[in-house]
Amino acid sequence: FEFDYENASPGEPLICIWTRSRAFNEGNYEDVNKHGIVTDTVRYEFEKARGHFFFPGFDTLPADGYPDPWLTVDMEYECTYRGRRAFGLEYEFIYSSEFQ
Repeated sequence: FEFDYENASPGEPLICIWTRSRAFNEGNYEDVNKHGIVTDTVRYEFEKARGHFFFPGFDTLPADGYPDPWLTVDMEYECTYRGRRAFGLEYEFIYSSEFQ
């Protein structure tokens, strides 16, 4: 996800908790660093008081793979900043076994 922001305190974290309906592996463009997780807490820190935030994360399914022919995964993302709710997101991902 990505968004513009303003009035941030540099170094003050945006804390996000996400939950999925199925376990995934999580990482970034360099490495898969968490395996088989359903929920996690992530901290993002803003470098400037105003700017644009972009999170280039990715997920892969664990070794048990895709059911045939489709997999639907729900995900909820809730973020707080300075102890107050900043935003929440809900996703529904639909994967096809053709892309294994």
